[in-house]
Formats: sequence, structure tokens, C-alpha cells
Amino acid sequence: MASFRQRKIKRRSLASGSRPEARVAISIGQAAAAFIGLVILWTLIRAWRTGVIYTRGYSFDLEENPMLFTLASVVHGLGFAFCCYVAAGYPPADFLRLIVAD
Repeated sequence: MASFRQRKIKRRSLASGSRPEARVAISIGQAAAAFIGLVILWTLIRAWRTGVIYTRGYSFDLEENPMLFTLASVVHGLGFAFCCYVAAGYPPADFLRLIVAD
């Protein structure tokens, strides 16, 4: 049987007609995606300022390899967009559907 205090709290919540506010919890995966997205953004900004982008041990200079520099920038931009999409709480599988929309 519920105590008098529990009944009183229950009556108050029913009388006010409002529910307790739902808190939005960020998962560890969302936080990791946000951090990785920030690292990718930092890499892109550094590449645009210096003219050199570093990818998996290789470096592409804007003056020597403009096409590879552009391709690496586009791939990094897509990676940043994916990380932002996942960090916002959307399912990762839907990102491809967003990119290749009918």
C-alpha cells in the first residue's frame, strides 16, 4: 500500500495535468561522432589554409595535385556530413538514402 506522501505526490501530478519534462540524453556514439566530426572539420580548415591535405599517411598538395586535393577534400567533407548526421541522432543507415535520394 502506498504511503500518504506518495499519494499526495500522485494527486499533485494528476491535478496539474503536466508530465515531468523529458530529458534528452546524448549517447556515447553520438558524442564520439561529434568529436570525430570536429576533428575532420579541423583537418579540412587546416588543409584549406595551408594547401596540403593529409590522408592515411599521404599528403596532397594543392599546387602539385589539385585533383587529388579536391577529391580528398570532398571525401573529408562527406565524412564530416556523416558525423554530423549521426551526432544529431539519426540512424547511420539512412545517410546513404539521404545522399542518393530518388
